[in-house]
Amino acid sequence: MHWNIVSPYQDTTSNNPEGEWLLPYLPKDKHNYSLLSRRSKNVNWHERSSPVTDYREWLNLWEQSRRAVTTCQGGMVTILPQLASVIGLQQRFFGPQFPLVAWWFNTNLYKGYKCWLASAALKDVNRFIVHNRLEREVYSQWLGVPINRFEFVPMPTRILPITEQEDTERPFILSVGSAFRDYPLLFEAVKKLGLRTIVASGPKTLEGLEIPSMVEVPLGIKNPEILSLTQRARLAVLPLRQEGLIAGTVAALEALSLGCPLIATDRPGPDDYIQHGKTGLLVRPNSLTALVEAIDHLWHDDTLRGQMRKQSRQYAEEQLTLKAAGAALGGILDQVANEWEHSPQRLKHCIR
Repeated sequence: MHWNIVSPYQDTTSNNPEGEWLLPYLPKDKHNYSLLSRRSKNVNWHERSSPVTDYREWLNLWEQSRRAVTTCQGGMVTILPQLASVIGLQQRFFGPQFPLVAWWFNTNLYKGYKCWLASAALKDVNRFIVHNRLEREVYSQWLGVPINRFEFVPMPTRILPITEQEDTERPFILSVGSAFRDYPLLFEAVKKLGLRTIVASGPKTLEGLEIPSMVEVPLGIKNPEILSLTQRARLAVLPLRQEGLIAGTVAALEALSLGCPLIATDRPGPDDYIQHGKTGLLVRPNSLTALVEAIDHLWHDDTLRGQMRKQSRQYAEEQLTLKAAGAALGGILDQVANEWEHSPQRLKHCIR
């Protein structure tokens, strides 16, 4: 089957688009693919001033989706829920039918008319790909869609070469990120232990917090510097509050992929990726005692840290690569194509 891949990360205004997504790793024996680019500038979804998609972006998504629908000769794969929603609406209102797979389906649980609109737009999606297991059950109930249409696939991450070693002369704890972070708890823990700590976060997240003397907060550092710190840290801590459906997944994956010993709050997000005692340590939420004990133990146990560095890197190389994600998606596309072949809604002609 031919699949149109529709991504908000690809555009025609840049000389250096952000790679080819999973295309090099998708199986070619049963399927072929076309990547549909944007005609407007890429949107950095993590650096926008507002988490809400504004009307200009919705118009850009509508235009991109319309081109995808009118050129569809088989099925459609969308990246992020906005494109899946827009294409789902076009299916409902304009009539073309094709199998639709929504990759990286991660969204807020809206209420009222937004919930109704999401349910209407997404009711015919054949598969939703989520990167945390809890999302299967929650989104199934929220949208009123059978849970067997939701598939968990581990989120792929870049497996970069490890070029630096643990800083043994000036050892430090590293904590990275902003969303739902429990930095007050971390600050209390490192104050008790007196351990040097570097926190790479945004000013809004740290605003109003009392920063202990042993904590450094280098604001505005870029990703290459964070990757360097992750390799040189004695250990990383991912302190998380309980708000939000999922939190901390991306930060956890970066630490695992670079073999950095990791302590994280035991909550949806890290719990899908950290094997307690092997690739990291999971601690009770809101527990200063548990966090202090975990940091103190891992800080002083050289053998355990060495084992975690090896095991977390091995796990990432086996389970979190683009190749692994491409193989998983390929298997899902096989299932969807087979189901569609026997579906009464199957297209008999190319959509023009």
